[in-house]
Amino acid sequence: MRIAAIVLLLGLSVSLGANAGDVPAKSFTPESSVFKVRAENPNGTINNGSAVLVAPGKLVTNCHVTRAASRIGVIRGTMKWRVESQSRDIQHDVCILSAPGVVGEVPGFAKVNELKAGETVHAVGYPGGGELAVSDGQIVALHHYDGANVIQTSASFTFGQSGGGLFDEEGHLVGIITFKARAEGLFHFALPMEWVSVALAMSASGVSRLDQVADKAFWEHPSEEQPYFMRAASFEAEKNWSKLLIFAQGWTEADAANAEAWIAKGKALHHLNHDFEAVSAFQEAVRLDPSYVQDRHQLQAVYRDRGGKLQLRNMRVAFTQSE
Repeated sequence: MRIAAIVLLLGLSVSLGANAGDVPAKSFTPESSVFKVRAENPNGTINNGSAVLVAPGKLVTNCHVTRAASRIGVIRGTMKWRVESQSRDIQHDVCILSAPGVVGEVPGFAKVNELKAGETVHAVGYPGGGELAVSDGQIVALHHYDGANVIQTSASFTFGQSGGGLFDEEGHLVGIITFKARAEGLFHFALPMEWVSVALAMSASGVSRLDQVADKAFWEHPSEEQPYFMRAASFEAEKNWSKLLIFAQGWTEADAANAEAWIAKGKALHHLNHDFEAVSAFQEAVRLDPSYVQDRHQLQAVYRDRGGKLQLRNMRVAFTQSE
């Protein structure tokens, strides 16, 4: 059974041993909002991760860091707080930790409908249980999945930073950094704030388990059970364009109205030097979702690489005239 290269667990740095959306962001000060997580498991191992304060006494982290823990602590500087309980949505990898008395700044939540590819973002967390680290990058793509957009970013992060925050330049919380491809590069992924908001609301109502059957997050499953966008990203990260083309062809046949499927097909065709077919695929993506930034960027890239002069604006006019 092939496990896609995209599913690299981030939070488990293992060793042996004993409504926020209404809060305006003042400035980008992640050190006051992001905490270190130390999760002690019954077998004596320790998972290091990160968490973001999302309401008074409430922090969000990844369930893959804390789901099995018998004792959890959150740390910022010299201050430590014990987590009294957690509310778990394991399928989405969103856990809400309850730590009464925790001191920090609750960031504002970004407006999810305003997120766009190319936007500057900052990944903030505690790698390996060490010091706070900040990495700058951009939103690479927004992947539609389960009612929200999983965020792909070039802002890098590594082991121990799982559960940390992805922030915009105004200090708004954009997403929760969670998993990446072993190939590094542009293939880092953050969970959407819609899932965090739902989990936070459920936690406030006293619900301790938000899913009843999941024992793994969606991204931890074998490749054949993962979302289409992850499987495509795995082939892209490996630069296996032939396999991506075969996969994308099946994706477009299974879900012909999905712009992301056509983008994946276009990328594969472009890298295999079938540029005319690539243009057709990207044009179909634009037709299906004119508001989706990635399809326009990909189409422009093909024209640039081919030395073509035709502008995307003219292509969109042609679509309008032909409909």
